[in-house]
Amino acid sequence: MPGLTKEESERLEKLASELNAQELRAEALRQQLSVLTRSLSEYSVAVETLKSLQNEPNEKEGLVSVGAGCYIYAKLKTNDRVLLGLGAGVMVEKTLSEATQLLEGKIKELQEAVQKTREELEKASLEAQRLRPEVETLLEKARS
Repeated sequence: MPGLTKEESERLEKLASELNAQELRAEALRQQLSVLTRSLSEYSVAVETLKSLQNEPNEKEGLVSVGAGCYIYAKLKTNDRVLLGLGAGVMVEKTLSEATQLLEGKIKELQEAVQKTREELEKASLEAQRLRPEVETLLEKARS
């Protein structure tokens, strides 16, 4: 670059590369945080629903989501057992209490993951903020 020494030019390339890497990392962490937050919300709704079922009588009518914003009317035959998805199409039957405990454990894990991701995002953002002024200074010098 015309206005820079060889060392400054190399430094600019290195810093610009680091800045780009931190910005990409921050964006990936933002996306990960979004996914974790949605999952946390889903688990929280499930726990609240299970807790509310503990006080409901059997044969209670309600609406059940079938996806894509569609619901059907259904009658709850029993409210003491829950099928819980474990992944890969595997389901396990649990009591309401057991299912609630498992879901609350997952919520705790998700909360920890959210906290860790936020901390990593903060680090990446701070590092990008630290690098940006020097990159801008060197770019300005290169233009002159």
